[in-house]
Formats: sequence, C-alpha cells, structure tokens
Amino acid sequence: MAQLKPIPEHEASGEAARVYEEIRETLGIVFVPNFFKTLANSPTALRATSEAYRNVLWRGNVPTVLKEMMFVAISAARKCHYCETAHLAFCKLLGSDSETRRSLVENLDAILPRRSADVVKFAVKAALNPAEMDSADYQGLRDHGISDAEIAEILAMTAFSRYPAPAASLWQPPVERHQVRNEGGQRIEVRMERIETLARISVRDDGPGIIVELPLPAVRDMAEPGDA
Repeated sequence: MAQLKPIPEHEASGEAARVYEEIRETLGIVFVPNFFKTLANSPTALRATSEAYRNVLWRGNVPTVLKEMMFVAISAARKCHYCETAHLAFCKLLGSDSETRRSLVENLDAILPRRSADVVKFAVKAALNPAEMDSADYQGLRDHGISDAEIAEILAMTAFSRYPAPAASLWQPPVERHQVRNEGGQRIEVRMERIETLARISVRDDGPGIIVELPLPAVRDMAEPGDA
C-alpha cells in the first residue's frame, strides 16, 4: 500500500505541473510515473530529482540504454520491485533485447557484449559495495577503451540509482496503471507490467484488447561507451 499519496496530474499545479510536463516530454510517454507523482508532495524534491534524472540518465556520452541497464541491475540487486519493473520497461523501449533484459535480473555474466556486462557489473559493485572498489575495477573499464569522462558518468548513474530504490521501497508507489484519453477522446488504459522479468509499457484500448507499445524519443547513440 502506498505510504504517501501520489499527486494526480489533474491536481498538480504551479511548479509540480511544470515538472510533470517536462517529465512527459523527456520520457516521451503520456503519463507521469507514480514515483514522480509521489515526489510531488514536495515540488522542491520533485524538481531536484527530475533534473538529476534527466541530466544523469539522458545526457552525456554513455548511451541511455546502457544507463537504464545499470539501473535495472542495481534495482534488482537491491530488491526494489517498482524500480526494476519501470526500468526494464524503458530498457525494452530503448531497444534492449529480451535476453539482455532477462540477464540483467538473472545473470549479469550472460550480458553481451562483454564490455556492457563489465560496465553493469562495475556499477552494481559500486552501488552495493563501494568500499570494495579498487584500481583493478577501474582498469577493467579502461581496458575496454572507456574514458575517465565516461567512467565519471557511470559512477554518477550508479550514485543516482541508489536514491530511487530505497525511496520507492519506503513510499511503495503503485505500479503504473493509468486511465487517459487519446486524441480522439477515447479512454485508454496505460499499464506498466512485469512479465517473466521482461517488463513493458503498453496501451490497451476499450475494444478487443489491442496493445500498442509507447514510443520513447529516438536515442542519440546505441553504441557502447568509447565507440567513435
């Protein structure tokens, strides 16, 4: 049960309403995730978190899809069901295949290519056991051609991912399920689901149960860190 009441979009005003619009634009989806709606109890916390999320995850040289993969693996390791489900869905929408998404939850060593696996494992270790990090961990990424600037981004993503997991576990926001209307005024249901560790965001209409996946904005670069 949710411990803090999410602020519905139709009740948001002022700063919260402005941030909601920015979140929808950044993610390219028609609803605001419940994590952010819960944060809207404090517009200041909502603004700070949304800007950190946009700057750390959606900007820089490390591909967004790889950052989302790190987010999933760290959330799974920290046993945050909400974060794992949400970011598995975004991984899929950003082009991550089903085997990769399954590996993020079940077996990090199975992730391909090896460079991606090493980045994700580096992030999980840094998130769970930062005191155990040593020069060998950093050299392992440099051996893949990953620059110090990219390592800094990876560490920033790791640090940010430690924040939503305990927050979501404490607040217990409901998994996404939203009633919205399309441009024609038809009521549709938007759901975020976890299906055998392979999450999806879908839209179901009032008719025979057609599911259409929501598109995210085009990704700048699907290459691995360090690629030209």
